[in-house]
Amino acid sequence: SKVRDDDSRFDAVWSLANGVPGWFDEINAVACFKVLAELKPRRIVEIGSYMGRSTVFFAASLQALGTKGRVTAIDPHTGDRQQREGFNGLEIPTYDMFRTQIQLAGVEQLIDPIVATSSEAVKEWTEPFEFLYVDGWHGYDAVLADGREWVPKLVEGGVVVFDDALRYDEVRRAIADLD
Repeated sequence: SKVRDDDSRFDAVWSLANGVPGWFDEINAVACFKVLAELKPRRIVEIGSYMGRSTVFFAASLQALGTKGRVTAIDPHTGDRQQREGFNGLEIPTYDMFRTQIQLAGVEQLIDPIVATSSEAVKEWTEPFEFLYVDGWHGYDAVLADGREWVPKLVEGGVVVFDDALRYDEVRRAIADLD
């Protein structure tokens, strides 16, 4: 079933993002859109971009909300966990597909991709940001590291969203163990 936001700007944003392959669901999009509309972030940091579905959503949301913000999309572009497990751990290069999707969506100019793991990217990070979306590797250690390394870098009053906590016990446990 469809979930609808009461903000008409959402429909155009979701229509654009929904055309990109990935698992970012409409209900998550509605919740994030409401937070973004209130927060009006200048910088969104996204850990885990895959083919760009949520990345396109975040960039298009910034446009629709009239926020002069940018999205930093961090991903090593070596493939999704479920895909890699199905291919016995073989890396699946997704960066070209990601670039194509953000170009087709017309939001490429708002996105700063970083092709690296989040632990590599955080070492050089100095810019303030207001919204953190954590949807990287869904293993306990990776989620715990993302939280410990990135959440302290949020500006005061910033918001963090951990995706897939209801789908994966490892994600849920890591969030619970953050100190």
